[in-house]
Amino acid sequence: MKRLVSRARSNYWVVLVVRSLAVAFIVATVAFSILRLAPGDPVATILGDQATPEAVARLRSQLGLDGNLLQQYLAFIGGLFQGDLGVSVTSRVPVVTIIVNSIGPTLALIAVSSVIGFLVSVPLGLFLALRPRSVLTKSVNFVSTLSLSTPGFYLGLLALMLFAVALGIAPVAGYDPSFPGMLRYLWLPALVVCGQLIPVLSRVFRTSVQRTLGEEFTEAAIVRGIPRWRYYVHYLVRPSLAPTIALLGYVAGQLLSSAVMIEMVFGFPGIGTQLVRAVSTRDYPTVQGIVLVFGVFVVLITALSEAVSTRIDHRIGRETP
Repeated sequence: MKRLVSRARSNYWVVLVVRSLAVAFIVATVAFSILRLAPGDPVATILGDQATPEAVARLRSQLGLDGNLLQQYLAFIGGLFQGDLGVSVTSRVPVVTIIVNSIGPTLALIAVSSVIGFLVSVPLGLFLALRPRSVLTKSVNFVSTLSLSTPGFYLGLLALMLFAVALGIAPVAGYDPSFPGMLRYLWLPALVVCGQLIPVLSRVFRTSVQRTLGEEFTEAAIVRGIPRWRYYVHYLVRPSLAPTIALLGYVAGQLLSSAVMIEMVFGFPGIGTQLVRAVSTRDYPTVQGIVLVFGVFVVLITALSEAVSTRIDHRIGRETP
């Protein structure tokens, strides 16, 4: 029996790794296609109609658009293995350097938002599950629905006007890369991101707790008369965490898209701001590199969340095909 369980777990990890690599390969192919699927000729779009043939040939080589499609694709994949994502058309700086210099604030924003969202969602979801018909539960459900239906950029503008302009307790824009100075700039945009993250996580955790309440081991714990704190922590919260952690990984893409909007609202110098700037200036190599990094980030976070969820609740590994 133990051998069968061990084999099932091993198969699960193999499937997880293979699936993550396959998705990463698809993401790289999509990033490669951005330049090739752009309407018209990207080189002519960047240089204009008055460009000389020499300038066109030079930029075409710089963008990796010379040679047939297969040669371009092999050169692109080869560059990825060497850490080469090309050179920015506008700043002439390597795309890797742009990403490394701008990804820190975005990752910090996502990390702070995830921690706040998780720490608030767990006790909130537990309360909603144990008191489903209370007035406070109905009020929370109403506020959650209102928050989910409000666009993130609008929530950001309201928060900026209230806390930064009216109350003056938060900076209007900027960022401090040092710790803990960065928290002064992070807490308000992180709360705005949590405005749409907490309602989703708390509802998933509430449903998971309600499902756990129907399990036999929770009823056995009540009969045995274990301490209340241990009942909540070990018999309700811990078995119910796996779906919430898995969901937190799956919404990594949503957190990235929210970060792009929030960075623009709060003047945040993150990778989302760089993406918007690159799109507006038609800096295709930078757009291609950032899209690739976004996709790989989502793949890694999703795989990590699934691994943690399986570690907490082994039933996930057995139920996964």
